[in-house]
This record gives sequence, structure tokens and C-alpha cells, in this order.
Amino acid sequence: MLRFSIVRWRPSLPPDFEIKSLCQNNNRFLDVRQDRYDTSFGYFQKNGAEFVVTELNTPRALVNYFWNFQFISGISHHGGGEGCYKERTMQYIDPRGRNEMIRDMHRYFYLRDEKNGLIWSPGWHPVHEPVDRYTCTHGLGYSILQSSKNNIETKFRVFVPENDPCEIWTITISNKRPAPATIKMYSFADWLLLGYPRYCDYFGMLTGEYFADIYAAQGCNRAAERTHDIFDGFVASDLLPSGFETSQREFLGPYGFVNRPEAVVNGKLKGTLASCENLASTLEHTIELAPGQSITFNIFIGASNGYEMTKELVTRLSRSGEIECEFVRLWTKKQDMIKQVRIRTPDARVNFLINGWIKQQIQVYADVGSDNGRGFRDAMQLLWATASYDRDYTRRMLKECLSHQFADGHTLRGWLPIDDHHYSDGPVWITPVVDAYLKETGEVDLLDEIVPFYDAGEGTIWEHVLRGLRHGSDDVGQHGLTKCHFGDWNDSLTGVGIKGRGESVWTTMGIIYGLKLASRIARVVKNDMALADDLTHRAECLQQAVDEFAWDGEWYLRAINDYNEKVGSRSEAEGFIYLLPQVWAIVADMVDEKRRQALYRAVDGYLDTITGSRTLYPPYTRYNPRIGRVTLMTPGIWENGTAYCHANGFKIIADCLGGRGDEAFTSFKKAMPDSEWNASTHSGCEPYVLTNQFLGPENRRAGKSLWAWMTGAAGWYYRAMTEWIIGVRAEFDGLLIDPCLPHFWQTAELERTFRGARYHIIIENPKGLQKGDIKVILDDKPHPSHLLPIFNDYGLHQVKVVLD
Repeated sequence: MLRFSIVRWRPSLPPDFEIKSLCQNNNRFLDVRQDRYDTSFGYFQKNGAEFVVTELNTPRALVNYFWNFQFISGISHHGGGEGCYKERTMQYIDPRGRNEMIRDMHRYFYLRDEKNGLIWSPGWHPVHEPVDRYTCTHGLGYSILQSSKNNIETKFRVFVPENDPCEIWTITISNKRPAPATIKMYSFADWLLLGYPRYCDYFGMLTGEYFADIYAAQGCNRAAERTHDIFDGFVASDLLPSGFETSQREFLGPYGFVNRPEAVVNGKLKGTLASCENLASTLEHTIELAPGQSITFNIFIGASNGYEMTKELVTRLSRSGEIECEFVRLWTKKQDMIKQVRIRTPDARVNFLINGWIKQQIQVYADVGSDNGRGFRDAMQLLWATASYDRDYTRRMLKECLSHQFADGHTLRGWLPIDDHHYSDGPVWITPVVDAYLKETGEVDLLDEIVPFYDAGEGTIWEHVLRGLRHGSDDVGQHGLTKCHFGDWNDSLTGVGIKGRGESVWTTMGIIYGLKLASRIARVVKNDMALADDLTHRAECLQQAVDEFAWDGEWYLRAINDYNEKVGSRSEAEGFIYLLPQVWAIVADMVDEKRRQALYRAVDGYLDTITGSRTLYPPYTRYNPRIGRVTLMTPGIWENGTAYCHANGFKIIADCLGGRGDEAFTSFKKAMPDSEWNASTHSGCEPYVLTNQFLGPENRRAGKSLWAWMTGAAGWYYRAMTEWIIGVRAEFDGLLIDPCLPHFWQTAELERTFRGARYHIIIENPKGLQKGDIKVILDDKPHPSHLLPIFNDYGLHQVKVVLD
């Protein structure tokens, strides 16, 4: 027999662990405290670790993410699923395939006042009944939604536990009225439960179940085509509900919608066990509260393979204190992430982004990838950044990535699911990550670890590096440039090398960069001079080909296609200059000063916009199959002339290499959310994370952000600020100090851990320079070098740097 109940008040612990006590020791050496910093839509608080949204009706949803290695979900500032993961609000992630769990982003909570039948949503949407007070606090891995309606206060905190595939919602409802109140709350998840190729009828495999002993309404998919067995979704509670529903039709009504579900309007759930129809799990809790009284309980929404898995998860998490222990573990992990490398600059928002939010972006994208899989290039570039603040993670994930490299040296485009299109740039990213890890840790045994190749055999990590570089330097076309195949970093140059002859100038430059790094590893770490000479020779041969065939008089070509036609040439009417080869020629140290200045002039003159440097100019308006998909795109989106933040990150480092601190910082600021050139009130971008692009000037929606969070730009902006603008980066034999500041910064600080010691570095710029000679004082004594020694003494070392 099914059990229902009316829930009356009972005393309970508050739903959010007292975060202030955990914050008190976060500023041991580097004081970056700032209680409130106002921006569009709200404000930062707690040293930037939280963003408080105060506006409901924003241009688009302001999103936060929660995840572990097997599960990701997100919420908008309304508490729903809008805008999350490109409309894939919740996914269970398995190497065999993803369970795309939520239909149309519909995961909501509804409140109904039994006194008058008034219905509202705690975050306004989807009911759109105004609330009296509202905030949504997005933190690093959690969100807290607070609102009040007619003196009924609600507080919803959500996060994902460390190892379980579910959200945990801790909910407090308080009666601030002078009279008793009866409130019904409905927890609703609209199930899709797809992510596999469908062959047979979808609906024939669907049922809804209610498990009375664990208070769980579950949607079940038993399709034979499932790639694994975790294709159920459940909504459960640790508090006895007064009703349930598993049928979408019975909850919404035959012609109903989520803004006014028929069952909520009627104030009653039928308890339907759904069959062969759209599934939706809903729990109803009827709560009676005396004046001034509150109740706190938990809702679990997640993935399962059946009753036993759901029961184990819900039972364990419902134990006294378990949820708060999970939350403390999350909070502690994020604080450790923040403190490993921390900065203080004159720009508070730069500090907030670099110290916390950009690292959070790096982690979510590296851990779970984009909504449709994990990309090799994406993951590797993010690991290039994590090497400085999480070496164990970097090492583990590096090996996972390398297991998707073929024995001939090229790599998959991505996995989860497998994408075996042959993009030429995979090998470019291997050496920089290995180089960064070695410099950060000194753990040279990494090079000898065995990792399997994707297709056949295995090799040491060093062999993986060398096979990638040899592939990139041997797989060349008639001009001696690396072949493009299906594309390179620019996924949309799909027509350049599709016939196997076209060559990528940028991939060639990337391989040159990797060869130079590997040559130094061979020389310094492996003591293999013959190998070092061979790698150097390979780089020189590629450089000669670039100099002879890729220089177009004022800038570099982007490619030479299958038909021996130049791409990115002055002779073209559209797409006559591309950003990447200009800045990577500088990054790879391929140009003298005269040519470097010519490249700066070309980039500044043709590609600069108020939202950063665009990928190319002018955008394509006519399809050219010999170039590819990029020419089909609407002007000013993606690689067709948008201000693509990822590519802009390359440009910032190229600026620093030329001593252009003002230009580097300006480019950094232009791509930041809520910038002075493009406020979030126009772009729509969350003020606390980077977007992947701002639509370009030629687009009808110029300056708009389509979404944020999932972008490789995060790793590049983190490194650009910490390693190139502030200029503190690891080398094999120490920590190099090489700042390139905007002239108006009088000071900047960085505190970080390096090889068993803590370094607190203060950079002073009394003359308003961008670049110059520096004087170093280490632990109150003059230090003769820009290179700080490796102490490995677990101590704190004070460093003063004066730019002169």
C-alpha cells in the first residue's frame, strides 16, 4: 500500500553549513578580502567566491554547474534548467554513452498556498508569479536560491556529491505569518532518458514506478539500444511525501505546460504509474507550519539503473549528517583549488575570476567535456593550466587523454562519444602539457609511464610525445607544411585538406612550438643530445617551409588547400587575414623583431574589435567548399569573424612576448564578462565566467554571448594572467619572474605553491612601465636572478620584485 502524509513542523539543522567559519583562514598570507563588489545583475561576495544574483528578468539565464566524473547538472538563477549545457540540463556520463536525462530543461519546483490556491515558483520562472524578495547565490559547485512570497520564505540549496549521480536539494520553508500556513511543494523532473541511437519504438520501453519505502518516483527506460543500464531518472526525498506522479501528461495536463501544471492548479497528484508515455517524476509535500516555524528536508534528483541503486543512494545520503559532510568536502576541495595559486591585482574582478571562477570553468570542462563529448585538444589545453594547481589531477588526466592517441602519432578528435575525424592539431597539445608538468613538479618519472595507444600497442609518455611530433613533422604536403586533413584548431576548415593534400600553416607552427619544447626536454631531462638535435632539425625544416611558402608580404597565410590555393591571403576578397598564424608565429618564437611588429600592426589594424580580436576578416558571405564549413556560417559567429575568446587568449600571450602589457591587458578585459565595452546587460553573459565568443561586428546580434562556461579560453586566460601578465611561471630549475604589466598597475601580487614551498611575490611598478629590468629581493636579501630557487622546505618565502 502506498503511504502518504501531511508533514508538520519538526526542528532541523539549517540547510547550509556555516560557510563563514570555513572562510576565516583563507587569507593566511595574501589578503584579498572584499565583502561586496557590484556588477550587472548582482554582486560578488566572500572574496569573489560567490556571485549573488538580484535580478530575475535578465537577457538570458545565468547558469551554475555541479558535477562529478559521472554526472553533471546545472541550474539557472531561477532554479530551473534553462541555459544549462546547451539545453542538456542533466547527464549521466559513462564511457559507453551519455544518459541525456531532462526533457526541454524542465526541472522545477512549485509552491501552492492552500489558503487561496496561489501558485508560484521560488525563482519566479516558470510560473512568473512575482515574488516579494529574491536572491540566487551561485558558488563554486553549489547554488542557494532564496525568496519570499506573502511571508512564506523558502531557501533551496543544491550541489552534487563527490561520487553519486544526483543533485541534493536541501530545502527550508518558513512561515513568517502571524497565523498557521499550509503549503504544498512539488518537485518535478521531466524525463527524456535518451542518448543512444534509437531503433525500436521509444515509448514502448518506458514505465514510471513509485518506491514507497524510499519515497522515490522513478522513470524507467528499458530500451535494448541503451549503451549501458543507467537510463532511469528518479526524484526522491528523506521526508514522507503526500503524493506522487510519474506521468508527464497527468502532471501537466493533456494540453498543459510547465508554467501552470494542471496537477498543481488542482492541488492534487493522482499517483499514476506511467506506461508507454512521456515520463516525469513529481513528489508532493504538504507542509503545515505554525507562526514562525520552519521545516528543512532534502530532495534527491538523479540517475539510476533501478530500485536497488536508488535505494542504496537515497538511504545512505539520508543518514544524519551525511549531506553536510558531503557539502564540507566540496567546500574544502574548492578552497584548496583557490589557494594553490592566488593573485591580487588592482582589478577586483580579475582577482575573482582568476582565483576561483576561471579555475572552476577549467575543471568542469576538463572533467566532463562539452555537452556532446570530451575533445582531445580541449582537455589537453585545460591540463596545461591545471598543472600549476593540481598536479595529481593533471597526471591522471594526461594519461587518459594519451590513451586516445593512435600509434602513428595522430589523435582522436574526441571521445564520449568517439569522434575519429582526423584533425591535424592533436599532437600540438601533447608536448606543452608534459613540459608544464615536468617544470611544475620535477617528476621526470612521468616520461617513463606506460600508456596504451588507442588502436594498437603501448608506449611511454615520452614515446607518445615523440610519435605525435614525428607525425606532425613527417605528415607534410608539397610545400613541406603539416597536412590539414579534416581541420585543425579551427574545426570549420573542413574543405582545406579533405582530399589529403591541403596544408595547415597554423598546425605547422604548433608542431614547431612542440618540437622546440621537446628538444629542451631531450637535452635537459633525458640528456639525449642526438635526439635533441633531431627535434631541432625538424623544427628548422618546418620553419623554412613556413618562411618560404606561408609569408604573404604583411602577414602569414592560414593554409594552402588541396588545390594549391592560398587561404588567408591578401589576394582574397573574404577571409584575407586570420588571427591564429599571426599570433602563433610570435608564441612559437619564429619571427624577428621587424616581422613581429608587422604582425602586431596587422592584428591591431584588421582584427581588433571592442570585444577582442576576431578570428578572421572579413567574414565569409559565400560558400567555398575548398575552404569548408566556416564559409557557410553566418558572418560574425564561431570561426567566421567572431571575437572568439579562446583565440584571443593566444593573442594576449603574443602581446606579452613583445612587451605590450597595455595591449595584453586590454585584450584580457575585452573578453571578460560585463566589460566596460560590452556590459552583460547587452551581451547576456554571466558576470562571473568567460563566454566562448561574442558575436562579431558583422552579425545582427553583435556583442551577444550565446553561452558561457564550456570554453577552452578558460585555461588560456588563467595562464595568460598568472604566467605572462603577472609573469610567474615554472621552469625546470626554478620559478621565473617575468612580468608584463599594464602601465597603470602600480602593484600586483601572486602567491603560489611550487616544489614543496610557498612563494608570496609582490611586484611593484613605480615608474608605470609595461616591461623592463627587474630587481628581486628574496627573503629580505637581494637576489641576483629572475629565477627563484627551488626550496622544497615547506616554508613561506617572501619575494619583492621592482620593475625598473
